[in-house]
Amino acid sequence: MQRSPSTRCSSRQALLSRWAASIRCFARSLVDGLARPAGFEPTTQARPLVLKNWQILWMMRLFPPLLFNRIRLVSLSPDLMHCRVRIAHSLLNRNLQGSVFGGTLFSAFDPFLPVLMWQIFARKGQKLEAWLKKAEIDYLKPSTGRMLIDFHL
Repeated sequence: MQRSPSTRCSSRQALLSRWAASIRCFARSLVDGLARPAGFEPTTQARPLVLKNWQILWMMRLFPPLLFNRIRLVSLSPDLMHCRVRIAHSLLNRNLQGSVFGGTLFSAFDPFLPVLMWQIFARKGQKLEAWLKKAEIDYLKPSTGRMLIDFHL
């Protein structure tokens, strides 16, 4: 017996929806297993996530918006009060005039201060979310080479 195209389509959709539901269920069980290991008792106060300096360095180096814009966190002080960021001039972040795209410069300034503030307070045991509310850049001249940016708190 030959099925009509509409029956074939609906059975394919049903199969896909069952498959997606089973994948979601499997993913949920994995996340639940990672989030709550055996013998884990949830506390009323969640401790803030404290990262080591090398973890912050690699997290910021591999963060895709920074990685593809050739923005690299070069150094980080042990007390997180100072960091140095480098913007490499490459084909990935060059505009029509041959200088570094302004959005690349802006994205180099955006994430570092909130991350440093978040970790400074986390190391003191205080849970904090830091957001950069407003930023304004006055571009003085085009950047045609490598740039180093120093952040000091």
